[in-house]
Amino acid sequence: MIIKESRRSCFYFGEEILLRLAMFNWTPVNQKDCTLLFKLDGKEVERRELPSVGTHSDNIEWRYDSKALRLGEHKLEVSLRNKGGINLKSTFPICVVERPNQNGMANWHWPATVHYDALEASRESALRELDRLRDCGFTWANFRDDWALLHPDDAVFLIEEALKRGIELGILVENAKGGIFRRRGENDAKCILTREGEVKNLLNPHTAYFREKVTLHIRRLMELFKDFLAVRTMFVNSELEDMLCLACDKKSLAMHEKKLGFPISDLRGVFRTDAFAYTDPKCVKPGVVADDDKEVAYMRYYFTEGDGWSATNRLMAKIAHEYRPDMLVLSDPYRLCPIPQRFAGMDAVSSWTYTNPDPKTSLFAETLDCASRHLGNKSVPSITLWNYAGSLFPSGANRFAREFTVRMGPDRWKECAWIYFSRGCAAIGSYFGSPMEIYIEGGDEHIYSHATEGAIASFSHDVMQPFGELARSTENTPRQVAVLDCLTARVYGDKEREHTHYANYQIYNFSTLLAMCHVGFDVIIEEDVLAGMLANYKMLVLARADVLSASVYKAICKYAKAGGIVIADRHCRANIPNMQVFDFDFTHRRGVNANALSTNKDYASKDDKNSVAIVNKTTVKGMTADQDRAIMETYAAELQAFLQDKLPGNIHCDTPRILLNMRQAGETTYLFAVNDNRTYDERTSIWKSMEEKGLPVSGTVTVDLPYEKPVFRELLSGRTLKAKRTEAGWNVKLELPAAGGAIVAVTEKGALPKPNAGYTVNDAYVQLHIKNCGTTLRPFKVEYNGKSLVRCAHANEADFIFPLAAKEQVPKAIAIQDLLTGETL
Repeated sequence: MIIKESRRSCFYFGEEILLRLAMFNWTPVNQKDCTLLFKLDGKEVERRELPSVGTHSDNIEWRYDSKALRLGEHKLEVSLRNKGGINLKSTFPICVVERPNQNGMANWHWPATVHYDALEASRESALRELDRLRDCGFTWANFRDDWALLHPDDAVFLIEEALKRGIELGILVENAKGGIFRRRGENDAKCILTREGEVKNLLNPHTAYFREKVTLHIRRLMELFKDFLAVRTMFVNSELEDMLCLACDKKSLAMHEKKLGFPISDLRGVFRTDAFAYTDPKCVKPGVVADDDKEVAYMRYYFTEGDGWSATNRLMAKIAHEYRPDMLVLSDPYRLCPIPQRFAGMDAVSSWTYTNPDPKTSLFAETLDCASRHLGNKSVPSITLWNYAGSLFPSGANRFAREFTVRMGPDRWKECAWIYFSRGCAAIGSYFGSPMEIYIEGGDEHIYSHATEGAIASFSHDVMQPFGELARSTENTPRQVAVLDCLTARVYGDKEREHTHYANYQIYNFSTLLAMCHVGFDVIIEEDVLAGMLANYKMLVLARADVLSASVYKAICKYAKAGGIVIADRHCRANIPNMQVFDFDFTHRRGVNANALSTNKDYASKDDKNSVAIVNKTTVKGMTADQDRAIMETYAAELQAFLQDKLPGNIHCDTPRILLNMRQAGETTYLFAVNDNRTYDERTSIWKSMEEKGLPVSGTVTVDLPYEKPVFRELLSGRTLKAKRTEAGWNVKLELPAAGGAIVAVTEKGALPKPNAGYTVNDAYVQLHIKNCGTTLRPFKVEYNGKSLVRCAHANEADFIFPLAAKEQVPKAIAIQDLLTGETL
C-alpha cells in the first residue's frame, strides 16, 4: 500500500508541490529491483530505482513545480513495480489554484455563530456556505479553533475547498463564553476575583497557569495548520474586553499597585470598560488636570496591562509567529480608549463601526490609521451590517431582539466600503452573521436585504480586486489639520455623549464636518502632541477634548502662540490663546432613530453586551435623517466660511455630498472621491431614521497641485477628465453614480517614461514583462481571453504571471493599457 502522509492536496500556482508518502510491503519478503513510478495526469514525470523495499518505507518525498501545471484538478499515480509487474499503486488528487494578490485588499467575512455552525454541521452545509461566501466576493474568512482541534481532517477539507473558491480561511480563536479566558473546570484560585469579591467564570490572565494554557492552545493549532500557506491569519479575542475586569486577588492586586505606584483604594472605581467620564476633575487650571492624575494613569494602565487582554494577544501572536512569521494576527475592536498600545504585538488593528445615523462615521478609519502609525502595523476596518432593534424600526424592551435587528441596505454598505477603500486599508471586513442566514431564516427582505450581498460582490469584483493594490500602495498626502483624540477627556469631561456609541467615536461628529468641507485630517493622540507633532500642522481641532493634561495643555498653548490655529467645540473647558470655539450642538443626533421618532424615547445605553437585555429608556426627541443632514450641512457651511480665510486648502468641492481624500505615490497624485448623496429607500423609509438609498451626484473639484499641464485620469472608467485652470487651482467636474466613487490619477503631461511590454505564452501561463515603468506606482490593465485584470508595477521593470485554467485557450493576443496615460503598449 502507498499512502500520503502529508495532508495538503491543494497548492498555490508558483509554489513547489510537496507530497510525503509511505509504502507498506505486507508480503513476507523484501521486494528486489523495484521501480517507483510517478505519473501525473497519465504522463510519466519521474521514476526511481529501488534495489530493495522492506516492510515499511516512509519519508518518501515527491516534489514538482506547480508552474508546469494549469489551474484545476490533477491526478498523481504512484506505483511500485518489479519484474513481476505492479506490486503497489495509489492515486492522489492534486489541485492548483491561483494565489490571491498578497499586496491586494482582502474582502473579509467577519462572521457570527451561524457561519461557524454552517461550516461545522456537515460537509454539505459547509460547501453551501463556502459557495455563498464566494458568490458574495469574499476572499478571507475563518474557521473555529476548538472545532478544528477536534476535527482536523474536516478543517483541512474546509481550507482546501475554500481555496478552490478563491477564499483563504484563517484561524479564529473564538470569543464565545469567554473564549481563551473561559473557565473550564478550574478552581476559584485560577479565576478572576473582582474588587467586590465575586469569582468570575474567567481565568485570571496574570497567572502562570493561564499563560501556559494559552501557549499550549496556540502551539496545538500551529502544529496542525502551519504547513497550509492559505492559513495566514489568526483572529483572536474579539470583544472579550467587555467581559474582563481588574483581577483583585491579593497577588494580582499587589502587582497592579506596584506598577501603578499607588494603591487602588485611591481611585473612584476600577471599572473603565466603556465607562462614562467623571464630570468633576480636580483641575490645576480650568479644564486642565495634573500630569500625574491617578485616574488618567489608571485608565492608561488598565487598557495596556490591567485587564490582561493585550498581554494575552501579544503572547498568542508571539507563538504563532514562531511557526509562521508571515501570520497576520489581529484582534478587535478599538473603541474604548485612544490608546494604540492596547494592540501592541498585533499585526493589524481592527474595529467595526456603527453607522447610525450617518455612513460618514466610517471616517473612523482615521482613528485606526493613527493606531497603526504608532504600532507600525496594518489597519483592517469592518462594516457592521446590523442595525440593532430601534435603529431603523421601533423595538420592544429588548434591544437585541433578533426580529427587529436588520441589515443595512446595499448603497449604505457601498458608501462605507468606499470610505474605507479611499484610506488604503489592508482589508475591509463585513459583519452580518452569515450568507446562510437568508435561507435559514426564510429570507425576509426587511431583515436581510438580499441586495446587500450583491453590492458586496460587485464592489469586490469592480473595485477591490482590480484597484486594492493601488489603494494600499499609496499614502495620504500631508494633511494640514490634526484632530486630537484625548485620553484625558475620556476620563474627565461632560458625561453626555453626543455620539450614540463608544468613547473612540466621540470626535466624529465634528470630524464629519471637516470631511464635508473637504479638509483632510489626521487623528493624533496626546503622545503625538508631546512629541512635537503639532509642528506638522496648520490647525488643531479639539473635538470632545473636554479636559486636557497639563503638559498637553502647555504644548497646545505654545503652538497657538506661535501662530497655530486652534478650533474647538463647546465642550472644551481649557483656555487656549486665540482659540475659535464653535457652538455646534450635536445632541440631536441621538434622536435620529426609529425609537425616538416613534415614541420620543430611546435606550439609555447602547453597547454590544447582549448577555443582558437593556430595558432602561430615556426621553429623546426624535429627528429624521434628512433633518439631521440639513443641520450638519448648515454647520459645515459655517465651518467652511471660517476655514476659507484661515486655512486655504489645496482641494475643495462645490458640494458637501462628495467626500474627498488625496493620496500619492511618487510623482502621481490620487484623488479618491466618494458619493454621499442619499435619500430614503422603500424598505426602511417608514421611520426616516436613515437615508439608505444612494443618488447620483455631480460636483466640481478644485485642486491646487504643482503640475504645469496635469492629466486627470479616472481609473475605473478609463476616461481622461477635462481640467480648467483657475486662480484657485484646476477645476475638474466629477459625476459619480449612486453609492459610487472615483479614483482620479493626476500626472504631469509627458513626464512619465513610456513603458514597453513583451510577453511569452506557454501551455500553463502567460508571462508579461514591462520595462521603463519609472519609479512611481504604475497601474496597467491587462486583457486576454475575455478577462480584464489590473496589475501594478512598483519598480522600473515588472514581471507578471497569469496562470491558465484547465480548459482555457492559450491566448492569441494580449492587450496592455497604461492606466495613468491611457496609452496602449
